Amino acid sequence: MDGRKMKCSIKPLLAFLLAIPFLLLFTGCPDYTESEAELVGNVKYCKAHEGNTALVYSAVWDGNEEHTVFEIPDAYKGMDLVSMGAKVTGFRVESDSQYWFYNQKIGSNSETEQVNVDMSTVEMKDVVFTLKIGKNIREIRAAYSQRVPSYLVFKRESGFVMYRVLFNIECPEDNKTFYSRDGKLYKRSNDELLDEFTYYTDVKNGVEPDYGFDVICVVKNADLFQSGIYRVDMSRYMDRERKLVGFERLYEYKSNWRIAFSDEDLTEDDFKKLWDSGLAINEGGGNMTGRYMYVLCDHNASNSDAPTNGVFVISWN
Repeated sequence: MDGRKMKCSIKPLLAFLLAIPFLLLFTGCPDYTESEAELVGNVKYCKAHEGNTALVYSAVWDGNEEHTVFEIPDAYKGMDLVSMGAKVTGFRVESDSQYWFYNQKIGSNSETEQVNVDMSTVEMKDVVFTLKIGKNIREIRAAYSQRVPSYLVFKRESGFVMYRVLFNIECPEDNKTFYSRDGKLYKRSNDELLDEFTYYTDVKNGVEPDYGFDVICVVKNADLFQSGIYRVDMSRYMDRERKLVGFERLYEYKSNWRIAFSDEDLTEDDFKKLWDSGLAINEGGGNMTGRYMYVLCDHNASNSDAPTNGVFVISWN
């Protein structure tokens, strides 16, 4: 699973939270609040403060992995649905779970439950939400950002599961402001991609979003267990010189991980030659040279029956 490490987003997030009162001061009118929102199905709506229109406040996920479609109609109570997201909080997917993930820890909203979770026991998964927007949507304020990954946490019988939120967006052809292609949303006026969402299409193709500061790539042992190799297309990051910042192993520390860069497609044998020759990198930093980044772990199907819960985090800027 590709992802980003939360600690890199804490400073921007804190700055954002501290700025909320000032944002409200200069917006000219009060922002929308949770108390104004009405839940209809799995989506919350608000009447607009001005005019006879309505707003999509948020979507709500019940944790069922088969319930991942949010359909935004054209109207709410006879009023055209023209925007998504409050001014400050933005559109987001909420959950009916009492658990949350912040600063590398899982916590609970319950006043009576004290949560002390060994993160090595937490199962990490992607959840892909299909967001079907209506024809009248002409403004989207998303809480999501290419800079801040979003996670939803549920407690199952087997333990905690942490879901990274990804989107597949569908837009009707008669929407005059946006259009969708390959699950991604664009503006009709200039074909500009709305980068507020982390798109499933990018992750599926091994392309990480460009965060503007430290980029974090998270590879689970399960991602490369069968082949022993995981490839990330780095071409999106070659607009300027970038340097590796560091590496970190999480949850399991016996396995050895290494990375290498190449402009060519490498086979498993090619990478093993790099590993054996010592040219692969497993610590420290350095310049990235090559279109592809390859990640290898010595715990794989060639010598083991099942993947570990190990995770390898690679960062660069």
